[in-house]
Amino acid sequence: MVMTRKIILSLYSLQFAIVESAKFKNYCSPKVCNKCRSYLVRNYGDRSDRLWLMCSALARNEECCSFVSGPTLFTEVSQLNLEAACSNQPQNYTILCGKREIEIENCDLEETDEDLKSFLQDEAGLGNSEVSKVCADSCTNPETCQSCFDVNEKMNEIEFWHQEHPHQSLFDPQSNKCAIVQNEFQSCAAVYSVKRQEDIKTGLSYALGAVFIGVLIALTALLMKYKKRDDERLSKNLNRRKSQAQDEKQILKSYQNESEP
Repeated sequence: MVMTRKIILSLYSLQFAIVESAKFKNYCSPKVCNKCRSYLVRNYGDRSDRLWLMCSALARNEECCSFVSGPTLFTEVSQLNLEAACSNQPQNYTILCGKREIEIENCDLEETDEDLKSFLQDEAGLGNSEVSKVCADSCTNPETCQSCFDVNEKMNEIEFWHQEHPHQSLFDPQSNKCAIVQNEFQSCAAVYSVKRQEDIKTGLSYALGAVFIGVLIALTALLMKYKKRDDERLSKNLNRRKSQAQDEKQILKSYQNESEP
């Protein structure tokens, strides 16, 4: 009886895990990611559309929709321009730090919004509102598995971003429906942090340079001191030898004079 109850509970837990989670291959395949990007191009900005929120969350999540599936062009704002944009701005102010233009693979310009929606909701399962987590195929329990991310949490982040930054779009749809630009943002706090780190590195470089020059000057002065002492010692030895040679000549001359009749 106890064993039967344990089996029933295990089956119930497994069923709960299947209902509440989705596999990476279902939500994060290149096909689904590219269909999501195509959907964003056509329907960007409708926050009441759960599918739009989910596609935005998946497309921006590098754990799910990586950028290796299609050609990309990344334009980065320089640190100097970031610092200029953050001038006199509070720490929590956000600025555009880069644009990533993503070319959507296997894109069909003739594909309608309804076709995309039908595929994403029905075939891929993105229309299942009961799914809360996306997990790796190896996961059996989404509550304990580490290879999962919370879909609702990611969607809430997208919603919160647009509430807090109504004039800063996470995506820029292109006239070409087979490409989308993903905007990257950075807080001024992060910009200031990078600046401080660069200032510290620059200060350390100057300090190390000054220490190196100081050591080099000290070594040069020490070498010159030893060289001067060696030169003086050599000069004294030479003078001593000259003096000895002159004395020997004088003695020899005196001896010769005494020897003459």
